[in-house]
Amino acid sequence: MQLEYGLRSLKDLKLIKNFTNLFDLPAEVKIFKYSNCGQYLAYALSDSVIIANSAGSTLSQLNIKQCQDLQFSCKSTYLQTWTRSVRLDNQDFSENVEIWSLDGTKQFSTTVKQIENWTLNFTSDDKYAVKQQSNEILVYDTANWSKGFTNKLKVDGMITYSLSPGQNPHLATFIAEKKGAPASLRLYSLVGLSNSSKTVSQKTFFKADRVMMKWNDIGTTLLFQTQTDFDKTNKNYYGESNLYLLSTIGGGYDARITLDKPGPIHDFNWSPNSKEFIVIYGYMPAKATLFDQRGNPTFDFGTNPRNFTLFNPQARFILIAGFGNLAGQVDIWDRKSLKKVCQIDCSNTSHCEWSPDGRFILTATCSPRLRVDNGVKVWHLTGKLIDIKPIEELYQVHWRPQDVSNFPDFKSEIEPPPTPNQSVIQYQNPSDSKPKITGAYKPPHARGTPSSSGTSTPKSKQIPGAPSPKPPPQRKEKDNASQASQASASAQNDQLTPVDKKVRNLTKKLKAIEELKDKQNKGEKLEKTQLAKLDSEEEITKEIAQLKM
Repeated sequence: MQLEYGLRSLKDLKLIKNFTNLFDLPAEVKIFKYSNCGQYLAYALSDSVIIANSAGSTLSQLNIKQCQDLQFSCKSTYLQTWTRSVRLDNQDFSENVEIWSLDGTKQFSTTVKQIENWTLNFTSDDKYAVKQQSNEILVYDTANWSKGFTNKLKVDGMITYSLSPGQNPHLATFIAEKKGAPASLRLYSLVGLSNSSKTVSQKTFFKADRVMMKWNDIGTTLLFQTQTDFDKTNKNYYGESNLYLLSTIGGGYDARITLDKPGPIHDFNWSPNSKEFIVIYGYMPAKATLFDQRGNPTFDFGTNPRNFTLFNPQARFILIAGFGNLAGQVDIWDRKSLKKVCQIDCSNTSHCEWSPDGRFILTATCSPRLRVDNGVKVWHLTGKLIDIKPIEELYQVHWRPQDVSNFPDFKSEIEPPPTPNQSVIQYQNPSDSKPKITGAYKPPHARGTPSSSGTSTPKSKQIPGAPSPKPPPQRKEKDNASQASQASASAQNDQLTPVDKKVRNLTKKLKAIEELKDKQNKGEKLEKTQLAKLDSEEEITKEIAQLKM
């Protein structure tokens, strides 16, 4: 099988296959999405939405203007689109969420004014779709959209919900704290859902203004992080967070995950095998720990400036990284041996994904988070850079999903990386290419005129025929003052003995070394020359001591 990914920039949409262009659409694309099966691609232009196959050939065109977001259903039976809702003449809002069959037939429409959490959630077989409306959950039978919702569940005080994947779908509903009553998270079976439905499992807790929920892939266990808007102890600016586990099996097993380092929870993710998960937590440098499906710790990855984790699709390798305001270091671990494979420097990364075959990592620097050095890099899991594509104003990039079973299993020994592409050789040897000569920026009205030094003095008004004005005397006074200052400094230097001068210079070096040590403690990566300076600290200290004797 061959790997593919799509990228959207300011000027076009590209599909890349085996690191070469497969499809190039020179147009301003608003957004694009692959279907979960990887067979379809949808993208939005200013006046329409295109549904295409994975090679980019158009299958159908939807007459939708200014589409802002879109999403395929789980089995790729339907495409959902979201546009801005507008107020109609009767003061109602227009139906801005539409659900389409892939042949272009509209099946359903509704109104969702905010783009956050706008999608209907489909079960894994696409038989049912679920939508939250105020404090009610509405369930639609996709075999007959025209009937409207077929079941509903009312939950007083419900803030949000989550639908599980898997063959036996469940609903998780979150109710926030109110008037001294604790917050709660309740699980319901979707089958036969009604207002009289009983909870399968329930967990109550305090310190929860909002929640983030993540199901394991088979939909039997839910991890959820609770978060407060404020930390009453004033230890954390972003509020207080806790992590809980709640199961639909085993009598509704629940647990609070014990985290042995104080501080926020930065990230948590399930393994694709649904039997374990990783949590990164604590004040920086943060701690990363592997837990089993009942919340018991099984392995400690140590403490480092990290805030992001991701298993590869085969659950064989684990990525633990520090992105955002951290230095961008990425650790790759072998889950089988629980040993670190390598460390990669991926500074300024704003997007990271494992490839479907689990052997490559895609990192990207995207706009608008960073508007310089945008582009895509593909790394082998051993840390080798395989491909690099600089892109002007990159907005979006994703691997095309493919079935994991299409790729060979991993051997006991890690496979060697392939040969890097020519783009990597050019990137690593920039001296081979001629530097681009650029001048100072000029505003449009000044372009085409000779360049200046960048500084100028405006001309004073002068009467025709009058003698030229004398230069102001202040300049001479300033020059005299400057010369006097330099002479004073020179005199002070002359008073120092050669030994004092050497001690002063060595002390400056020690101060620079302390600054480098502070940067290193904050997780910043140092250059080789800077590391060499750190190694010289002991030698410099000894030399100062000898000189002072």
